[in-house]
Amino acid sequence: INIINKDNAHVTILGLAFKANTNDMRESPAIDMIDILYQHGLNVTVHDPVAMDNAKKIISYPIRWCDDIQEAIHHQDAIIIMTEWQDYRNLTAKFFKQHVPNVKLLDFRNIYDKRKMYLENINYYCLG
Repeated sequence: INIINKDNAHVTILGLAFKANTNDMRESPAIDMIDILYQHGLNVTVHDPVAMDNAKKIISYPIRWCDDIQEAIHHQDAIIIMTEWQDYRNLTAKFFKQHVPNVKLLDFRNIYDKRKMYLENINYYCLG
C-alpha cells in the first residue's frame, strides 16, 4: 500500500481466480487484496478472463468490474497482477508504456521480465 501513496488512488487488480485457467475463487489472494485496498480507501477495479461471475458471488465491495483489460487499466494509478493468466503475460513493456506510462505495476506472479520493464522506464515492482 505504501507504494500507492496517493489518497483516493485508483487501482486495478488483474486476476481474481486462485490460479490461471480456472474460475476457482477458493483461497484466492485477490479477495484479501481487494479487502486491504478497499479498507485503505482506494478505488478498486478488477478484471479476470474467467472468474468474474464467481468473484461477484464472494466480493460485496462496491468495486468496478471490467470485462476488457484496456478499460480496466485506463487511468489507473497502480495495477496489481494477482493471477498469471496468459492474457496478462501477453501485455508487453511497450504496451504498458503506451497505454499507462506512469502507472505503478505490482507483479505478485513474476510474469514479466524486469529488464524489459526497466528499459521501458516502467515503475515495476516484482513481488512474486
